[in-house]
Amino acid sequence: IPRVFDALIDPFIGNLSDNTRSRWGRRQPFIFLGTILCAIFFILLWCPPLSLSKSGFFWYFLVISIFYYISYAIFVIPRYALGYELSTDYDERTTIMAWNSLIASATVVFIPWLYKLSLLDAFGGKEIIGVRYVAVLASLCILIFGLIPVFTCKEKLQIQSQEKICIRDAFMLSLTNRPFLILVGMSFFMILGITIAGTMNLFINIYYVCGGN
Repeated sequence: IPRVFDALIDPFIGNLSDNTRSRWGRRQPFIFLGTILCAIFFILLWCPPLSLSKSGFFWYFLVISIFYYISYAIFVIPRYALGYELSTDYDERTTIMAWNSLIASATVVFIPWLYKLSLLDAFGGKEIIGVRYVAVLASLCILIFGLIPVFTCKEKLQIQSQEKICIRDAFMLSLTNRPFLILVGMSFFMILGITIAGTMNLFINIYYVCGGN
């Protein structure tokens, strides 16, 4: 449910960022706001009231997840756009985005260790307590690294001066752009394949390698 909601709202956030004109730029105000909201809702995501019933946990997780994905969209869509706009040179822009992908892929290696951290003796070996401290630690990382582009990148003034475009016209332009549609199609099938394989990897690791433990 949160991801469907996220997919519907993403184009509107992108269009809002495209049409924003401010003294701080059109990307960085969103990155700043999105980073702070992400850090807050990430902590809330992992710290529900323990007195909730099963249905209470479901509704809590659903609502906080929706707000988290909205916050993430506010952060990540303008940040990606800023990355593409940092340079008008094809090779330089490709290098920037390659580094972006490399760092993002490298961090995936550390994500499974977050669960291991929640089981440390310092938390009494109780994951439900440990995960709250780990969530706070992760949120601090989100806050620190998310704000780096806000204070270190400079938006190009000539890009900000382009005309505003309404969401309907933006959709029509996108749907008539053949190279864009091919790219979207390729990305769809690539992500679909990765998702299927990734899910099977998790299944094999838990139920085959670890015997269901």
